[in-house]
Amino acid sequence: MTERVAILGCGYVGTALAKHWRSRDMQVTATATTPERLEALAEISDRAIVVNSQNLDALRDLVRDTETLIVSIASKRVQPYDVTYLGTAKNLAQVLSELDVEGEPGSAANPLRQVIYTSSCGVYGDRSGEWVRESDAVDPEGENQKILAQAEATILGTALSAASAERKACVLRLGGIYGPDREISRIYKKAAGTTRPGDGLHPTNWIHRDDIVGAIDIARSNRLSGIFNVVDDDWMSNRELLDRVCAHYGWEPVTWDASRPARRSYNAKVSNEKIKAAGLSLRYPKRIL
Repeated sequence: MTERVAILGCGYVGTALAKHWRSRDMQVTATATTPERLEALAEISDRAIVVNSQNLDALRDLVRDTETLIVSIASKRVQPYDVTYLGTAKNLAQVLSELDVEGEPGSAANPLRQVIYTSSCGVYGDRSGEWVRESDAVDPEGENQKILAQAEATILGTALSAASAERKACVLRLGGIYGPDREISRIYKKAAGTTRPGDGLHPTNWIHRDDIVGAIDIARSNRLSGIFNVVDDDWMSNRELLDRVCAHYGWEPVTWDASRPARRSYNAKVSNEKIKAAGLSLRYPKRIL
């Protein structure tokens, strides 16, 4: 029987995921927040629909018709983090609670068997460049990171409080995302020849878009539950990464001013051992410049 999967937030990662799953003969529903994107999404999915996660009726209809739900939303400038992330998590919690009254998870009336939520490694906060693992408590620095941590807790806790063994919840904490049309060189090009604050010695945690797709697929196929970090194996410092990028492309090098404090949402070396132990084989373990 064809598995029904839905992607709430079909942006950069979601689009690649939809193409991957459709190539494997899954029934893919892709969502947009505006009608303007429906034509493009219709080309990569079996069904393209408008779903504003703040609209309970639209969210309820989506959940009623899928077995696996991927929540891969991104905040827009016009919408604050608390509305985008925490608001979505709370609304999903309400919808699932309502459906759990109607039937057991996995039943015809309540078919959803797994929720996979993409979050950020930024929730770890400033760890002075030390290693962090999923078992470590989060310590978010800024308000946006605190909201992301609250959304995670809602997905793993309140949203699935009535769930049985028939429904799993998985949070994937992502590093910085790069890939086609979002290359490392394009991200860092404007830094060439500039002086940046700090000493640049904090570790970097990035992940290629295609490895995020692989991690989501592993979470779905193995019905993973809990929290998993998704980063590559390249924990070089920001200074070393910028040196390599500038040298590779013949750009002016970056200089650093340690007298000026660097503002970062988190400073940690993020372990990826748990997701690799669960079955993920990184296509891009080392960063592509």
